Amino acid sequence: MLVAASLAILVIGPIATWGADFIGFIFMGIYELSPVIFGALVGGLWQLLVMFGLHWGLAPIGILQISEQGFTPILSNSGSASFGVLGVLLAIIVKNRTRSVRNIGIPATIASVFGVTEPGIYGLLLPMKKPFIIALISSAIGGAYTGFFDVVVYRIGGFGIFTLTNYITDDGQLTMNFWHRLISFVLVTVIAFTIQMFMKTPQLETMNGEKQTINHEESEKVENKI
Repeated sequence: MLVAASLAILVIGPIATWGADFIGFIFMGIYELSPVIFGALVGGLWQLLVMFGLHWGLAPIGILQISEQGFTPILSNSGSASFGVLGVLLAIIVKNRTRSVRNIGIPATIASVFGVTEPGIYGLLLPMKKPFIIALISSAIGGAYTGFFDVVVYRIGGFGIFTLTNYITDDGQLTMNFWHRLISFVLVTVIAFTIQMFMKTPQLETMNGEKQTINHEESEKVENKI
């Protein structure tokens, strides 16, 4: 514990802080160049940034903008990330009938609706590899959409579907800002679901390192034996 704590405080912490600052500097430069490209990068890479804690290079900037001008376009581009995961998970539980996948996939799908993507990412998408890439690509499209229409966040609160209230103006009006956000959620989910449905049925790595092939024929055989 002494060694780990010392490394965390003296080495890992400063490196992560510098990395987050660098990410913030780079992304803000991209935003000045093109909001669409910025939105695509933030939307597509947000899950990765969160995994490494580098999203803190952007979050404080967005919070500062809200406090100063009442809105921010920065944090809106990351909102579609959980719906890329949602769309892929929906396709996986539709295509795969094995109990092990459904035991993880169904609760993870429900959690993704409310912005909690860790169960789906670490339980299925990362072990299956390609579905995680599909989720990132779909989220990038959603980020580019919000960047193109200059969708902004008026406040911070909630995750997943609950973030929709953050796109309502302070006087309670449902402007196109709100509807573009809702459209982007649906768009990302549909794109991720469609791509995954046309992809080869994913495989899940088991605990002993063997691959568990997941398809309808094998699952029916297992069910018949049971």
